[in-house]
Amino acid sequence: AEPPEPALGLLDPYPEPVTVTFSRLLDHATTYPEGVTNDKNGYVQMAKDVLNIECVTKFEANSGEDYDRLTSLAVAGEDLPDFLYIYGNGKGSGLALVKELYENDMIMPLDEVYETYVDDLTRANYESYGDSIWDGVVFDGQKYALPYAAGNFYNMIWIRSDWMRELNITIDDN
Repeated sequence: AEPPEPALGLLDPYPEPVTVTFSRLLDHATTYPEGVTNDKNGYVQMAKDVLNIECVTKFEANSGEDYDRLTSLAVAGEDLPDFLYIYGNGKGSGLALVKELYENDMIMPLDEVYETYVDDLTRANYESYGDSIWDGVVFDGQKYALPYAAGNFYNMIWIRSDWMRELNITIDDN
């Protein structure tokens, strides 16, 4: 499927609602404040309110084994989400899946999207890895997936709550 054209500019809302589907491998080590979930959070709400994009989870799983099974079913049924999370060790099953999706014409080249929409910080992060970061996701000279690059995610700090209690430290919610 071709991505819809931006309405006016990169951060302008689409004139008609756009639904984007995702797959999710849940991380149960992550906790959220009451009422916040993967599907109900500030990012999802901002996408809806600011961009007119509805984010919908197509499938999710609690374990890698369950996720692999759901992904296999989606591939076999040719019913993939718009954004499919593919995990692996960089040389294993994740890359084999990307190759399978490419060979079966189930994914589109991302070069134009990458060149048009990737911000300078993310681009510099990918470039810092050299060309090898694209090994296994480039076919016929085109990118078909965006590999994991540690620096291209949100910066956050993890503080152990037991240390905070022991040191009598509180964090302002703002």
